[in-house]
Amino acid sequence: MPSLRTNLEKLAVEQNPNAKRQKSSSPEIEAVLELPPLPAAVKDFAQYLSNAKDTPVPELLEPYHAYEAELRKFYAQQPDDPVLKDGHINMVPIFAGQESSLKVRARKLDAETDAEKEKYIMGLSKADRKPDGSPAVVTSLKEFQSNFNLFSESSLSELDWSNVVAAGSSVTTALLPVPEKWSGSKKSLREYYHDRLAPASDVDLFLYGLNEEEALEKIKHIETAVKDSVLHEVTTIRTKNAITIASQYPTRHVQIVLRLYDSISQIITGFDVDCACVAYDGNEVYGSPRALAAFSTQTNTIDLTRRSPSYENRLSKYSHRGFEVHWPDLDRSRVDPTIFERAFRKTLGLSRLLVLEKLPQTVDRERYTDERRKERGRPAVDRHVRDQHKLFGNIKDEQEDEVADWAEEDQVSNYHTMVVPYGKRFTARKIERVLYTKDLLLNSEWNRPKEREVDLHRHPCFFGTAEDVLGDCCGFCPVPKTDEEIEIAEEESKTYISGSLTFVKDDPGRQEIGSFNPITTDDWTEMAYVGNTQMLCQAIVDGDIDYITSWCEQEGNDVNTRDYVGRAPLHLAVINGHADIAKVLIDNGAKIIARLLDGRCALHIAAQLGHADIIKILMDKSLANEEEEAEKEDKLRAAKLAAKKSKNDDVEMEDADGSDSEGSGMEVETEDDSDNDSETQGFTKVKEAAPGESNDIPDDDEDEPDFYDINVVAWDLQCTALHFAILGGHIP
Repeated sequence: MPSLRTNLEKLAVEQNPNAKRQKSSSPEIEAVLELPPLPAAVKDFAQYLSNAKDTPVPELLEPYHAYEAELRKFYAQQPDDPVLKDGHINMVPIFAGQESSLKVRARKLDAETDAEKEKYIMGLSKADRKPDGSPAVVTSLKEFQSNFNLFSESSLSELDWSNVVAAGSSVTTALLPVPEKWSGSKKSLREYYHDRLAPASDVDLFLYGLNEEEALEKIKHIETAVKDSVLHEVTTIRTKNAITIASQYPTRHVQIVLRLYDSISQIITGFDVDCACVAYDGNEVYGSPRALAAFSTQTNTIDLTRRSPSYENRLSKYSHRGFEVHWPDLDRSRVDPTIFERAFRKTLGLSRLLVLEKLPQTVDRERYTDERRKERGRPAVDRHVRDQHKLFGNIKDEQEDEVADWAEEDQVSNYHTMVVPYGKRFTARKIERVLYTKDLLLNSEWNRPKEREVDLHRHPCFFGTAEDVLGDCCGFCPVPKTDEEIEIAEEESKTYISGSLTFVKDDPGRQEIGSFNPITTDDWTEMAYVGNTQMLCQAIVDGDIDYITSWCEQEGNDVNTRDYVGRAPLHLAVINGHADIAKVLIDNGAKIIARLLDGRCALHIAAQLGHADIIKILMDKSLANEEEEAEKEDKLRAAKLAAKKSKNDDVEMEDADGSDSEGSGMEVETEDDSDNDSETQGFTKVKEAAPGESNDIPDDDEDEPDFYDINVVAWDLQCTALHFAILGGHIP
């Protein structure tokens, strides 16, 4: 009797002739890839979903997940395979007669247990939950186009859509049914999109089926189309990974992703969040099966095999648009409560998602940490200096989780990265002034950091017209020559731009052998869950040195893991006066400079409690670490001197050869100095203040030298170890 798999394979081959074994077209890849069978053709997925109302959506979606996973391997390993000639291989045409089949499958909250409910993150409010059986998407292509034009302020109304699609956030937003409250007029709908649903979202465009020369011409056409469609001035900005066409609020930025794709299917298969896998080509809206499932259930399911570095931020972004997050393996009983008090920029994985669930905005997190400081009697944090660097009125600063679906990394707005501002205060000319100032500050000699020893330009962007930015807007970027310059230039090229535009050719769609940035469940939950420190802490209190020695020898245990209240094991040993335990912990890698919530380190605690034996252990280790660090610095200094001497020898050889005359070199230097003086005369170099300790739970920097300055002060009380010893009455 034929098996179920055999029947499915026969059915899949009938519906999709490409669903069979395909041998590698590359001699370097010996593996044979195979697209697994499907219960229904991808293009019929909406009807298949509608017909199986009694089957859970995750179960229906499982074979399509496996199908897409294999398809990603084809795109990554065998891009020329005949399977991929069908550019719509993983796409469902939503408005090809199936839109009426896409209905909401609402959760049955009354039937769910508390344990099942806890598996959902960023759960929807009652008002945001759509009734069971209601439309999951807008009911017609005309309605979608009307929404899309309002969302984009008709900036693409003159666009020739051949070989270009809008995909991701802008299409997802326009596909969502508009609540009755906001659908009465275009004015209210515009308010809904700009003030409530997606205040800082851009319109992302992707090019496909073009070579580089054709793509450059297409970019010029898109710029012309936008200029012909909007009333205000327009500027075109080139950053590392995109061309941004910006105008004036409320016209949204139009971003052209600098990757060349072969098909629309390749584009949306490269997205990590389910509901974002939709694209609009001017005539039809396409979605992958997992996107349609997300619209139907109002849920994005976490898939760690698809995780990108900014995955959690994107999940948070779509939670504000009516998509909650589901992870079947979530165990809230193990969540560490101190995650809400840690430095947010260093919070990753599940912990970041849980923090965004409760404290989505910077102001929320600051309010929480301020309240915690107040409860502990700690002084308030002065954030005035930090706030001075913000662009007042920039909506993108307020919407921190608004990360593009194509972005490979979490783009954090700081001194070195480039975020094109957007808001009522920013016209095209104002944006250009902001960008010019940033470029000027990064490349002026008077503003160069002391530790920067290379004369290399750092251009976060070029701006002007498309014709300008496609070329080299600087023209005078120094060519790296020494090994140090080449190494730094290679690293900075990941952020800054130079020369003429080049498209991203490697790894389109962020697919690495069919995967994104895959990590294990343990890696993703590492910062969120409480570790196995409870027994260790109890052993420290009890003075059980045998258990502690055994615990430290076990592979995978981190001797610097903190407990619920932010104490490291060494802190606990010092508090309890166990000198022998403190030595065992230190010998096994405990950081002696680790601080408590108020900025006290182990030395301060030992001095305050009068533990002279522990102070000796700490200072002996500090002196040993200081000597080791000094040796490292001497070796590094010697290496730098050798490199500098080699550079000087090369210059002397060039002079001896007569390759560069002394006079011409002086002329160039004088001209450069003159230009710098004229361009920077209105600026004053200001030394940045040290960042305040705004977070309650301190971070242990592994690269920071682990030795004491004997006069180091605690953050809150500004007392040294000597002060603490005197306050504790420990005077000989």
